[in-house]
Amino acid sequence: MGKKRYCIFTDLDGTLLESSAVPKKVIPFINLLKEKGIPIIFCSVRTFEEQMYFREQLGINDPFIVENGGAIYIPRNYFPFDCNHSEEYKIIELGKKYEEIKRIILTTSKKIGMDIKSFGEMDAKEIARAMKVSVELARKAKKRKYSEVIVSWKPEEKMPLFLEKIAKEKLNWVYGGRFYTISSNNKGSAVTFLTSLYKKMGDVITIGIGNSENDLSLLNSVDIPFLVQQPSKKWAFCKEGINMIDAIASEGWIEVVKKILSKEGLQ
Repeated sequence: MGKKRYCIFTDLDGTLLESSAVPKKVIPFINLLKEKGIPIIFCSVRTFEEQMYFREQLGINDPFIVENGGAIYIPRNYFPFDCNHSEEYKIIELGKKYEEIKRIILTTSKKIGMDIKSFGEMDAKEIARAMKVSVELARKAKKRKYSEVIVSWKPEEKMPLFLEKIAKEKLNWVYGGRFYTISSNNKGSAVTFLTSLYKKMGDVITIGIGNSENDLSLLNSVDIPFLVQQPSKKWAFCKEGINMIDAIASEGWIEVVKKILSKEGLQ
């Protein structure tokens, strides 16, 4: 490949998505990226099942990164050098399995006298109420393989100690304002791994789009990082080298895509 290829690694919630839904306004830009052959790679805390739900809506067939970098899913025959797997997706596991994460959570919480309730103890209707999503999406969110979501914890004052203890077990945590998501990897390492596969096909320019501190490792791992605003019209953080987009969520996402498409006459 003589010309450098663009690849977009994008967060979902608060970036491409709004209120767990695909805004109609992003669809023409998704279609334009597909026409130009620019991969759209989801990189999110969401599960395989959840991401498939949105991928199917948008007709996206590129690889995707689930559960904060827990695994990468690569469609069969996507890369010319990786055609030997017969399954629909090749799975590259980078994080601890759900069962191990769950064991550490339960063991740690018991040792320090905490009562924790997570998705594993909840049915789909309970999760739907907690997440404020449909039962269909809640069922998909419950099917976790590389992370767990903690919904409630008592006593609250012991949570810092709990997080300190699980960090010693090489687990990471993300607080989304209501829940804690516990995993063992980060988005950045998965982005780096997948980028190395794209580079086998030629030079690439990687673009990253996120909206929260959970996306920092993603943004640190791409050539051109973009941070869109939170609903408060403020950015989650400021860091040198990250392009700050003066627009919220999907509006900001669209602004980034416009910049990419207009560069070198792509639009």
